[in-house]
Amino acid sequence: MDNSIFQIIAEDLTNKNTKRIALSLTKGYKPTIAAKLEIAKDLAMALYFSGDEKNALKICQILGKEKFNGNYNLWTWVQTALLLACWIYDKQGCKEEGVRSLLRVTEIIDINTGDEQMNQIRIKARDRRLKGELLRDEKIDQAVEQGDKKQELAWRQLQFSELLYIYLLGGSNEIPVDKALAAIEKNEQFIKELV
Repeated sequence: MDNSIFQIIAEDLTNKNTKRIALSLTKGYKPTIAAKLEIAKDLAMALYFSGDEKNALKICQILGKEKFNGNYNLWTWVQTALLLACWIYDKQGCKEEGVRSLLRVTEIIDINTGDEQMNQIRIKARDRRLKGELLRDEKIDQAVEQGDKKQELAWRQLQFSELLYIYLLGGSNEIPVDKALAAIEKNEQFIKELV
């Protein structure tokens, strides 16, 4: 893979920390290493929350090119980047691009492996997420009570990703789309105040 796109992104950045991370990915990005995918996803999130949707989207597009190989430890970071891309495209009014990104997410959720037990596990996992079982309100509240802004930011970013999943995949009885959208917008405001 040609990692020069990270060099181009780094040249466009003014924040020393995000620039350093982008430069580290010029040499170290490997889509077969979960930690590198996570760093790239985290960089996309950091850029998005600091108002740099253009470069956040470039990174999401890089991750979005990766193919699902059955390894969910790798796919987690790709999926999160695809969800962020959907969100950005939606905000920009680019529906077609957003739909393409969302289809990449849903094709993996809906994939039929021929193994009925695995299919049922995947469906149950999706339904649990749509019900909000992976939301971390208690962890956020705990971090706020302790005044731990670093932990609050980390939990809110995870919450943001889960809320995007719920919203973009149509919500559930427990968390309908309008409730998920309101929670995304509220959470995003808190994150932007913390970064």
